[in-house]
Amino acid sequence: MLRTLMATLTVLLAASCGSALTFQETFDDGIDRWEQTGAAGKLGRADGKLRIQGADGLGDNAITYATAKQTLDVVKAAREGKTVTVSADVELGPAGKDYTWWGEFAGLMIRFDEKNWFRMEYRCNFDEGYQVGRICVSAMADGEAPYMQWSQLSRAEWHKTATQLLFRIDSGHLWWQGAPRFNLKASQGAGFRHGWQLDQLPPAQILLFQQLNHDKPNFDPYPYADFDNVNISDGTEPSAAEPAEAARSDVIVASFQEGIAVDGDLADWNLSSPLMISRESSRMINGHVADDADLLGRLYASFDDERFYVALHVTDDERSGPFSGGASWQNDGAELWFDFALDSTSNDMFAQEDDYQIAVSYSTDERDNPPAPAVYVYRNGHSAHVYAASQIASKPTDDGYVIEWAAPFDALIGLDGQPGEVIGFNISLCDQDLAQGRFSRLLWMGDTEADPRNFGFMTLGPVEPQRLSEIIEQAKKTRRGQPKLQAKSDDADAPRIDKADYKGPPQFLSVETDGDQIGRYEKFELDVDLAAEFDNPYDYDDFVLQAEFTAPNGQTTTVDGFYTQAYRMSLGYRGRDNTDPVGEPFWQVRFTPTQLGEYRYVLIANDRQGRTARTEPAAFTAVASQHRGFLRVSPRDPRYLEFDDGSPFFSLGYGNHEWSASPSDIINHKRHQSQLAFYGGNTLSVNFDTLADSPFQLESQNTGLRKYSLLNAFKFDYALDMARKRGIYLQPCIMQTANGFGKHWAGSRFNKVNGGPCKAPEDIFTNDETRALVRNRLRYAIARWAYSPNLLAWELFNEVNYTDGFQKNIQTVRDWHREMAAWIKQLDPNKHLVSTCFGSGDACEDDEIWKMDLIDFTITHEYTNDAASVRQRQWRKRTFGKPNLGGEFGIGYPLVNDAWQFDREGIFLHNGIWTCAMAGSAGNILFWWDAQYHDPLDCYEHFTAFRRFADGIDWPAHQFKPIELLANQQAGETRYFDFQIDAQPVWDKPAAVKYILARGILWAVIREIDQSITDPREVEAADRFKTTRIPGTLFGANHPQFQRDLVIIVETDRASQMEFPLTAVETCGTSIEVLINARVAESLDLPDADGKNNPYADELDRTLTVPLAAGTTTVTLRNTGSGWLGLGGPVVRNFARSAVLEQAQVFGLQGDGLSILWFHNRQNISDRHLRDDPSLTPIDNVAVTLRNVADGRYTVEWWDTYQGEIFKTETADTAGGTLTLAPPTFEKDIACKIKGPHTP
Repeated sequence: MLRTLMATLTVLLAASCGSALTFQETFDDGIDRWEQTGAAGKLGRADGKLRIQGADGLGDNAITYATAKQTLDVVKAAREGKTVTVSADVELGPAGKDYTWWGEFAGLMIRFDEKNWFRMEYRCNFDEGYQVGRICVSAMADGEAPYMQWSQLSRAEWHKTATQLLFRIDSGHLWWQGAPRFNLKASQGAGFRHGWQLDQLPPAQILLFQQLNHDKPNFDPYPYADFDNVNISDGTEPSAAEPAEAARSDVIVASFQEGIAVDGDLADWNLSSPLMISRESSRMINGHVADDADLLGRLYASFDDERFYVALHVTDDERSGPFSGGASWQNDGAELWFDFALDSTSNDMFAQEDDYQIAVSYSTDERDNPPAPAVYVYRNGHSAHVYAASQIASKPTDDGYVIEWAAPFDALIGLDGQPGEVIGFNISLCDQDLAQGRFSRLLWMGDTEADPRNFGFMTLGPVEPQRLSEIIEQAKKTRRGQPKLQAKSDDADAPRIDKADYKGPPQFLSVETDGDQIGRYEKFELDVDLAAEFDNPYDYDDFVLQAEFTAPNGQTTTVDGFYTQAYRMSLGYRGRDNTDPVGEPFWQVRFTPTQLGEYRYVLIANDRQGRTARTEPAAFTAVASQHRGFLRVSPRDPRYLEFDDGSPFFSLGYGNHEWSASPSDIINHKRHQSQLAFYGGNTLSVNFDTLADSPFQLESQNTGLRKYSLLNAFKFDYALDMARKRGIYLQPCIMQTANGFGKHWAGSRFNKVNGGPCKAPEDIFTNDETRALVRNRLRYAIARWAYSPNLLAWELFNEVNYTDGFQKNIQTVRDWHREMAAWIKQLDPNKHLVSTCFGSGDACEDDEIWKMDLIDFTITHEYTNDAASVRQRQWRKRTFGKPNLGGEFGIGYPLVNDAWQFDREGIFLHNGIWTCAMAGSAGNILFWWDAQYHDPLDCYEHFTAFRRFADGIDWPAHQFKPIELLANQQAGETRYFDFQIDAQPVWDKPAAVKYILARGILWAVIREIDQSITDPREVEAADRFKTTRIPGTLFGANHPQFQRDLVIIVETDRASQMEFPLTAVETCGTSIEVLINARVAESLDLPDADGKNNPYADELDRTLTVPLAAGTTTVTLRNTGSGWLGLGGPVVRNFARSAVLEQAQVFGLQGDGLSILWFHNRQNISDRHLRDDPSLTPIDNVAVTLRNVADGRYTVEWWDTYQGEIFKTETADTAGGTLTLAPPTFEKDIACKIKGPHTP
């Protein structure tokens, strides 16, 4: 049985042929006739079929078809329990030609009680010489397993087969991950192929429809950012005179009001100051309004700590339902237009991400009482987010109708919801009077509703008149492409200076500033026009602009300026970046105030000849803001991070290392940030350096050495600004392995062959000129971007261990890191964190670099499917006493290309996220494969689930220590068998100082603090790891650098014995002592038997047997002779093991007041679907015990790690310093929070 389906379809057709296109839709929506003018003709309907007229020779033109009426009819049929499929056949033209066919799908909103999968199919059939493309959306049958399939098919194969991709509807929303476009290209006699178009935007137009039964979408999206929502004020009530500024004809004031219910009733609103929209006060842009009884609007705006509200009371003498075949703005209702950041400079409403066009309709059905209101969000890339979070209600009134709409601030990019905020706003009021043969609209401001340059303004609460005037004047200048307020204007009588041919000392011509009030931790920016002599504006040895800032406490900070170019960003053809330069290059200074009060500053310019110019002192005031400051190593627990205000930070994200530039760099990065923020992530790592000119790369072979790409620098400016709006923190990597790696040396800009200073790849760490180039580039980057709290850290090198310098002379790499880290610490005024990284595996890393005080935190790269390996590497990093952040993490290449087959649920990502956090890292893994994994698998919900669990945890407050627990069966028969341990000859210091065999697991202890400890649970988690192997070589006096003792502690529940095979000995022979519980039990002389130094020989052919009493026995083998001794793998006879459930893996963090644990079924790994039997055995009837727990009662929350929800809460009491937990039965994994102890 198929589930019901809501669907809307937007189809974009384009053809390069000269023949006519015909379009027939198989779904008959019952409309007799309608038509609308398209880009190349008329799109109309007659006789139940869709037709395109006058469309010959479409060329590059396109016609978009989207009908709300069709969608509503599909919904009606679905409500009646009918199975509905919407499909379309497109006749592309004669066979033998090459055509391109594009499809765009509208967003789909629907509420179900559980997850549902919907199938999207597109087919290409060859029939009678024509190529026919079909697209349809339909529900999958109950019980049918969703799957994804890629294929390349011949014409005959494609005729028989449908390739299927999956949309997923998850608890009330449809969200397509990645780029929701696909390209179908076919020609007669050629194979068919299709693929992702990753450089394309989501659909430009999205229609979202409210359900007719008024059910709200059951979807609670995670916020874009962690806004504080703190109202900053001096505690006084605004004066009565302040609201008077709202009397300006271009300003409306939104009042702060709590307790508003979105129900269509305005009784709970403050109705004292409406914005009137009438034929007298507003501009008519469509139709005709007879009088105020025909159309009159009163608009009210309000806000509280979480939401933004708009209410409309409309006088309308004829309330109407939807206009058949029309667009949403043609219904009774209004369109709300927003420019939240006041930064739009184009008449294209959607050039900026904070611009929104939101239509609210009184009713989408013929019903009038009760009506069926709807929200439509157009063309903005975050439409689905806004729609999902929106509330809407409407009611008829005696003179017309009322509409209420609300959305949370965290769904509206650019709107923080702070009192005193000023935004751009416009409204068009719509009146559909089809009975009178007309459709009318009134516009509040301007004559074109989609042009932000004509918008009015809305303030959140009253704003001081002078400040409001400054903000509005600034906004108007920005809209005209004038980005700053001029603080120091040119002297009109001064002679004009030709800067291009200027000779002489530096001269300041003008300085433009952001104003005289800046929020704390916000950017203060100075645009500087100056004349000076220099050959290279990027070379700080040639010319340097600086600013000296004196803080309120008298502290002085000097920051460098930088050379830059302004660009205007807009959306171009097929989702490409339009980055047009504005004006000429100029100089700029950026600074972030960290104290409240007045800052004074002066600008200083120095040229290479030692000539100097200074400006007169100026000042600005830093005022309170909601920002939390910069990220620091926590003084409460140096293994975690926190903001300047003390609030905790735990990173969660993925790697976004584009290796080469594309036409859509900014748009692609915006997509990554938006997706990550929407699902609760907050961190992206990015590249500043590749061989292929990456999007944010300053210096490359294209620019030349010590010359920088101002366009790429602007792209990172834009990225940081987007990050600020979304609560994302970026971690740029300064140097790339490939530039110092022999395999890629031919393409390195540092190679002497390419004009660089180095003869060999290892020279990049020692060559004076190369190091100076890196320092200069760092200085520019710090000058330009160190202002930003959203810059998480400077990452010096990516996987430096693969460079030739690391392999040939590691000390030069250490010296380079010490030099560059110190350089950053010297220059960065905000002291951003500094780190570096190595490849996957402990053997790739250098502890001496991690130990440097200049390196603030460690980073772990890991490509493995073993959660235990990830955990152990995180634990090991604790010895450095620094935070550890997860770095690159992923399935190895090329196996990742098949992940869609064997890891459909995103298990690899899920396990990595929970393992990294529970191992004590300060930041989670940065998963590597977005195009191969995240997008096609659509598994971002794993970020959301963990973020919901992590929210509210003050990570540095609890002094967490990693723990691992054994899950014991609470009941069951004990079985006995021989326990075999492996042994491997080694010629090195062993990894462990002793081994403990307890409850069926062999532990290696790598650091021993208390020799009396015999229980592995009492050893610090970072100091032990599970193993199956001991060293197979025991060294004598001839090898003093190696270990002479082998210590194994064995726990048994009855008397037994341990047998050691003695295999080989050095030619000089040796002797050993056997100690049981520190007492010598036996001594053996072991002479050489074969005259060879072969540790793999079996010349001795004897077995050493050691008795074991019930309980705990410490067995020590000590080499008291000269030569080495070879050991085989020992075996423990009659060993009890069945009491331990090895299938369950339990570890986490134990802390003061809070402990967190992850219970993982070891069977649930990413490649389990490759096994013959991929099913999971549920884990039940087990218990775990925490030790060293304070006495008292604890609250235990059991969490669903896939939904991020608590599914059970219980209490537990300690007994003798231990706390025993019995987890609920689980199949994959669950987590828990243990809070307490509580005072009875």
